[in-house]
Amino acid sequence: MASKLIRVLAAALLVAAAVSVDARLVVRMVQVVHRHGARSALINDNTTEICGTLYPCGELTGEGVEMVRAIGESPHLHPFAVTQDWSSLPPLT
Repeated sequence: MASKLIRVLAAALLVAAAVSVDARLVVRMVQVVHRHGARSALINDNTTEICGTLYPCGELTGEGVEMVRAIGESPHLHPFAVTQDWSSLPPLT
């Protein structure tokens, strides 16, 4: 469910940028902020009884892996995605 929501939000952002009111505006970068996927709990005490063997403490869960994968794939699958020419941007100082 969360991965579908992320895909819809990323697609909506790209469509909104593509259907800009001013045709002179160019999308130079799209940044996606996320929480690094769903993870199991971080526990300081008694980790053998609290953290399971399938997902040890602090590891990505299956849902977390899907969330991160969906974020990485969404912009590349969108029809408006383009390759950025990074050489045209000013250098970072």
